[in-house]
Amino acid sequence: MPISYTIDLQRQLTRTRAWGVVTDDDLRAHVNALQADANNRVELDAIFDGSLIERLQVSAEGVRAAAQHLRPEPGIASGRMAMIAPPSKTAFGMGRMYELLRADLEIGIFQSVAEAEAWLGLTEA
Repeated sequence: MPISYTIDLQRQLTRTRAWGVVTDDDLRAHVNALQADANNRVELDAIFDGSLIERLQVSAEGVRAAAQHLRPEPGIASGRMAMIAPPSKTAFGMGRMYELLRADLEIGIFQSVAEAEAWLGLTEA
């Protein structure tokens, strides 16, 4: 699967990396793995690094499903998400779509990991 993640409870951070060709099935498997992980918490900040995605074969429905499944219950605050933009305009557009679907979540879209980490307060700007 061209998506992997780590959860750092000390830093209150979920870090996801995606690379190569990413499909709806890959995204669905990633969402299922996150939901099954006992360390995953909605209040954690997140970095989604898509800078190494070569081709995104994820449908609008796939993005909608991921947004719906990862949305917390009403009244539960979620962390912030920093997305590192993939190089293609299509992939960037899917990131913006996810941002619009997750109005409950503060999302920033960046060009580098350093910018994303600074925005989350993990490093100095």
